Amino acid sequence: MNKRIIIILVSIVVIASAVVAVILIKSTKTTSVNPKSGRLASQIGILYNDNGDAGVEIQNMAFQQPDVIIPKGRTVTWINYERTPHTITSDNNEFNIEIGANLVARYTFKKAGVYTYHCNLHPIETGKITVVN
Repeated sequence: MNKRIIIILVSIVVIASAVVAVILIKSTKTTSVNPKSGRLASQIGILYNDNGDAGVEIQNMAFQQPDVIIPKGRTVTWINYERTPHTITSDNNEFNIEIGANLVARYTFKKAGVYTYHCNLHPIETGKITVVN
């Protein structure tokens, strides 16, 4: 194959991945209100859906909503908008999630507590999930 065909095929794969990511993101109905505090999501930088799950965006080599509060048993969804892979690794090694470029990863927190995390590939990227009863 010549380089032009390879570039076209890679472009198609990247675009298809982005479309799938957008579809997955849009399939999660989001609201602008934190169900715990009633504050607007824009005031606290967190995306919540109707059942108390939360989302964290990965952009500009950072977790854009690094501090999240959720009820026990809820799920956090990380959305990687970048072209590079990341990890979501708890500081106590309870979870280690690899998330590829333009993909989505989820983790359900079953126990109350504070979970600090980082990206193994980019240690400057850090965050905290606080799970309440």
